[in-house]
Amino acid sequence: MENYKEFLNRINNFEKLDFSLDEKYFTPDPSIHSKVDENNEFREFYGDTTVFDLDEDCKNKISQIIDMLYLNVPECFCEKRVTDTLHMTMHDLSNSINKEDVETEIENNYMKLKNILKENPIVDKKIKMKTNFIRDFGHVSLVLAL
Repeated sequence: MENYKEFLNRINNFEKLDFSLDEKYFTPDPSIHSKVDENNEFREFYGDTTVFDLDEDCKNKISQIIDMLYLNVPECFCEKRVTDTLHMTMHDLSNSINKEDVETEIENNYMKLKNILKENPIVDKKIKMKTNFIRDFGHVSLVLAL
């Protein structure tokens, strides 16, 4: 198991302090079209993800950054997320543009999680994180690195 210093070294190997865009203009990855249509509106997208919720203060601060981005460069983003939906993704489990492709996997994940939580209930814990920077995530989204 890695210690904290080893963890930081590993993370710093792939996280960059800037966007490091090689092109004159930012070009989104074509895969974004599976989630967003030509009018920058979300398409139907199905899946399950493990997330950490954020406290209201954190959500409000992130929302202020989002508002600033939409005010200054609205053409760069699809429809705005609702502040209540802001979260930290721990791990994507399954996803697809077709509900039928992931229904069984989502149900299986739900049952596994239900059994795990029965044996190991979640205790209310606080995790304190510090923001590092915002980075380009695969030319699909902007991610606040913590």
